[in-house]
Amino acid sequence: MAKSDPGHDALTAPLPLDLWTPSPPALTAPLDSWLTEPGLLTERLRTLSTAPLRLRVVRQGLIGAETVASAPFDLGAGNVFVREIELCVDGTAFIFAQTLVPDATLARFPWLAELGDSPLGETLSVLDGISRAAFEYALLPAIHPLASTAERELPEAARATVPARRATVSLRGLPILVQELFLPALGRAIGVAA
Repeated sequence: MAKSDPGHDALTAPLPLDLWTPSPPALTAPLDSWLTEPGLLTERLRTLSTAPLRLRVVRQGLIGAETVASAPFDLGAGNVFVREIELCVDGTAFIFAQTLVPDATLARFPWLAELGDSPLGETLSVLDGISRAAFEYALLPAIHPLASTAERELPEAARATVPARRATVSLRGLPILVQELFLPALGRAIGVAA
C-alpha cells in the first residue's frame, strides 16, 4: 500500500468552520489600514487611481441556507440570496465581496436582489435605520471556498491566503452578512509584496 503524501492530506483536510476572530490579523501597515477601514471601500478605492472604479457582478441568486458554512447569525431555513461582486480598478479586481441576505430580509427589502452594478455600501449609506456590528477578521487559506471563489481567475500556483473581514448589517432590524476579501492585486497597488 502506498504511503500517503502528508502535504496532500493537509490540503484536503476539512477546514475549521469558524476562522473568524474579533481582532484583525497582523499585516503590513498599508494593508492593515484597508482591512480596518471604517468608511466605504468604494470611496477609498476611488482615491487609489485616476482609472474609473467598476463593480462587476460575479454571481447572484438563491442558494440553500444549509450550504453556508458559517455565519454569525441564524440564516433561517429555506433560501438565502447571495450576491458576489468584484470592485475593479482599470479592469483588475482589488476587492471581492459576498453578501448573504436571508429570506426574511429579502421578503421585506426585495430591492436587495436588484442592485445591479450599484455598490451595496453606498446604497445603504443614504438610508435610515442601518447599523453595522463590529467587524470580524480572518486570513482565509486559498483552499477556503470563499477565497477559492475570489481567486478563481488566478492560476492555482498564484493563489494565496486572503485577508478578509465580515460584518452583520442590520437593515431596520433585519440582518444581512457582508464579507469582503482583499485580493493580491490591491496589495501590489499599495506597495505590499505579493
